[in-house]
Amino acid sequence: MTRIKKYDSLVAPSEQFGRACRHELIELNNELELELNKNTLNVKSLQNDQQKQQKKRQQLQQQQRQQQQRQNVYTLSSTRVQHLLYECNLIDDNDNDNDKR
Repeated sequence: MTRIKKYDSLVAPSEQFGRACRHELIELNNELELELNKNTLNVKSLQNDQQKQQKKRQQLQQQQRQQQQRQNVYTLSSTRVQHLLYECNLIDDNDNDNDKR
């Protein structure tokens, strides 16, 4: 009987320890799941931000291309007008030189 009592006294603390460990593991697992959920939300938010920035970049690039095209058309038109005026003898080279000054 003495052996059984010793065994019982040894088992009881280890069961309590096991329960405490299980409880701590469950709490730790819950904390890790919460942290994982937060990180997942952060990643999704960052991905959304990156997509928005990429769209803005694309829009800006498109605007710059359009602006450059308009500038090219304006320059080409202006050059053509000057050339036509010159051909029609409405302006001469001296007028162009004066404009540049």
